[in-house]
Formats: sequence, structure tokens, C-alpha cells
Amino acid sequence: MDYVKIEERYLTYYKFFDGIQISCNGMLGVGCDLSFNEGITASYLLYRGEVSSIYLPFFANNHTPGILPMDISDDGLLKSLSAISCDYIISVGGIFKLFPFEELARGVYNALRFGGKFLLGVYPLIFDDSGKDLLDVFSKENKLNTSKKLNKTLHGVELSFKRCFANTTLSTILTDTTADEVRDLFRVLLDYEFKTKEEFDCFFQKLNDRSRLYMAWQVISGTKR
Repeated sequence: MDYVKIEERYLTYYKFFDGIQISCNGMLGVGCDLSFNEGITASYLLYRGEVSSIYLPFFANNHTPGILPMDISDDGLLKSLSAISCDYIISVGGIFKLFPFEELARGVYNALRFGGKFLLGVYPLIFDDSGKDLLDVFSKENKLNTSKKLNKTLHGVELSFKRCFANTTLSTILTDTTADEVRDLFRVLLDYEFKTKEEFDCFFQKLNDRSRLYMAWQVISGTKR
């Protein structure tokens, strides 16, 4: 399943946007979307009137209103970000495609104008009704380091951005979810964490839609001052 089908079925990114306030006046100016989710995040920002236009890496259709294509394949992310000037940079689930994090943080700093903001939805923790961290529980049950690796990634991103942005903060966006949404989203975000399809299926096999589940997106944000 691809990102578009996931959004059509579960409204994953719509729920994420419903949980955040991006700008006070409803218009930030020029944005840049590093979510790598087939333009879903960029489309929401344009539709909601949060940005007037938005850079989108590898976007092929030059005629889509508001979309500014951005090719990062030749020069790399740092040079490409340094070549643009924008007011808002967002990534929802795209961090795992953006190594190394130190380079990403410098690139974001260079691309943002003074007063510009960034928001990175790194990945969601999954909780059940009793408050159990299911990624941690499943990692221990399957003798995998998945939860520890994700936590290490989160704090690696946070530290890298704190070196460039003194006011970097870590917060959480909580949304309802289902077992099917969790499986489908993690399959496109973090499939590489699992050696085989069977290992992935085994990891998430105890998810049950009869239990209320919650995504707690780990969000890193800040402002260029």
C-alpha cells in the first residue's frame, strides 16, 4: 500500500494536521515539504492556506499550482536546501530518508529565513488503552532492537537540531488509530527495520482492533532566531 491509499483509507496525515497549529495568521509564506509522501503533506499545507507555495523534492509535475519542484539527487540535500529560501519546513515521517541528521539540520537552518519555523514528525509511538508502549513491548517479545533504534533516531535528530536551533522542543501529537493503520503506515515508513515480511508480520501480529489504539507522534520543532 502506498501513501495515497493510506491517506484515503485512514486520513493519517489529516489527523496529524488536525492536532497542530502551524501559524497564527494562517499564512506562513513559502514552505518546503520533506515528508516524501507523494505530496500529501504539501497539498494539505496549500489547501489550508498555510503557505503560498511549497518546495517539494522530486516532484515531476511542474504545472501543479503552488508546487515548486526541488531536485536533490545530484547536489545532495544540504546544497539543495542552501539554494532555497523559505519560511516553513515540515517533514512528517520523512526523517528516515534524510541522513545524516547533522547535515539535515544545517540545511534546514540555511534554507529558513529569519523567524522561519520547522516541524518534524519523526515517528509515532503506539499505545493501547492501558498506556502500554506497544513498540517497546513487541520489541522485547520479538528480541528486536526496533524500539531502541527509533528512540535513538529521535534523540539523534533532536540533538542535531539543538546545535543549530537553541529553542528546539520535543512534543507529542496524539491521534486515534487502528491495527490496520499502524501496520500499513509502518510498512511504508520503516519496512527496512525488518529482515523479512514474516518478521514484520510477527512483530505486529498482536495488534487487535478490538482494543483502542493511539498514535503518539514524536514532534521536533523550532524557530530560526
